Amino acid sequence: HSSFGADALTLEAQNSEHEGEALIKSEPNMRKYSKLVNRRCYEVLRVEDNLVYLFDPELKIADKKEKAFAFNGVFGPSVSNLEVFERAFSPNVDPVLKGYNSTFFAYGMTGSGKTHTIFGTTEGNITDRGVGYLTFEHLFKRIGALGTEFTCRLSYLEIYNETVRDLLSEGEKPLTIIEEPDRGVIVQELKEFVVGEVREVEELIRAGNQKRTLAATLANQYSSRSHAIIQLSVETKAQQEVTTAKLRIIDLAGSERGASVNLRGGRGLIEGANINRSLLALGNCINILSDKAKKGAFVPYRDSKLTRLLKDSLGGNTRTIMVACVSPSSLCFEETLNTLNYASRTTVSYTHLTLPT
Repeated sequence: HSSFGADALTLEAQNSEHEGEALIKSEPNMRKYSKLVNRRCYEVLRVEDNLVYLFDPELKIADKKEKAFAFNGVFGPSVSNLEVFERAFSPNVDPVLKGYNSTFFAYGMTGSGKTHTIFGTTEGNITDRGVGYLTFEHLFKRIGALGTEFTCRLSYLEIYNETVRDLLSEGEKPLTIIEEPDRGVIVQELKEFVVGEVREVEELIRAGNQKRTLAATLANQYSSRSHAIIQLSVETKAQQEVTTAKLRIIDLAGSERGASVNLRGGRGLIEGANINRSLLALGNCINILSDKAKKGAFVPYRDSKLTRLLKDSLGGNTRTIMVACVSPSSLCFEETLNTLNYASRTTVSYTHLTLPT
């Protein structure tokens, strides 16, 4: 799915035995990148029904070196974020009001469309709202329709170079992650804002986005250099019963090879190393959770700030959707292969849900 070109695709994978989904989106905004690195760019992905074939661009007879990936569905290049939301995200929003936690996060290489998927974009007079905003809009409409008493609190943080920072605070003080028996993993001194309508949510998110750490790379002029986590805590009261759930929307920093996106200088290399280290930790956790032979094995959530914060989203009582963004460009073959493998494992890394007590 993409708003930038006709050669994009979106793939959806789902394991019906667990409360989770993995989506894959492809955003082929690589023409400028191709010119900058002075290499010819062509497609290395093809789709047949619900299968995706990735072939090695270095081989002359590509179809003899194809790797197939099976997913539940495919979104074509003309599909908007709204359609992606309605098909894949909407069913996982309503359960938040019944006490179930939900987490949506985007993963992929730099420039593959993660931030566009979560936050959307505006080109001329056309606005393609991101699934994040659409999720909050849908949630508040449902709350209004139910007519129940509710309290929503929003927080927004980033993890940059393994440092947690509040994007809605005026200060720059690094925050500490702790784990409490009754509340689970929390961030100390993280500000929460009470919100009563979607407009207030969007204003806070836009304010937080202004403080988020960005940098230019060959693949993306405005590359996100941090993992961003938006959390909406929803407390509903009905017939003297109180239920509390969390809705998280996460825009991960781009996985990357420094040479492929021109990460020059000390800062860029340090950023890239920390990003890849935390994503590797995430992949290790997913590998253990998705391997039936390792059921009950120790999961190294503490290997990074990211996995520690996502502990409940990965292996806890949470409905989780992973949007893995890829490029069909030959320049990004290795990154696309890694992302497809990543998403394939994610479809089986979820546990059975129960209502919190």
